Amino acid sequence: MASPTDPHAELLIVDADGVRTTWAYRTDRTLTAPQPVLEVTDTFADGVLHLTVTARTVTRDICVFPDRLATPLGVPPQTLMVDTSMATLLPGESHTFHIASRADETLRHTPIPSSFIRLAVRSASDLTQ
Repeated sequence: MASPTDPHAELLIVDADGVRTTWAYRTDRTLTAPQPVLEVTDTFADGVLHLTVTARTVTRDICVFPDRLATPLGVPPQTLMVDTSMATLLPGESHTFHIASRADETLRHTPIPSSFIRLAVRSASDLTQ
């Protein structure tokens, strides 16, 4: 390993045995990360909403806030949960977040407006913009 050339623009990423960890040399607010560019697709299967996020730029700590999807899904916000807390993606990588009901209710297939998806899918990279 070596010291970063630009600690405001570089990350250390370690993938081992199917687990990823990242280290930023500076705080999120002082990083010179690129504007996050993400593509999000939504599908339903077995009563669960699947949000697949594909990164076009390095995007740190992507989170899904399921309560922000409650209105288009027609359920109370507190009944929704997501299976993954955070994911960091490199350009071209994807991760699928599974949103389900805490009450084991089947979520009905309904179109999710992009405005709701933009509110629900956030990342640490958003802090630097």
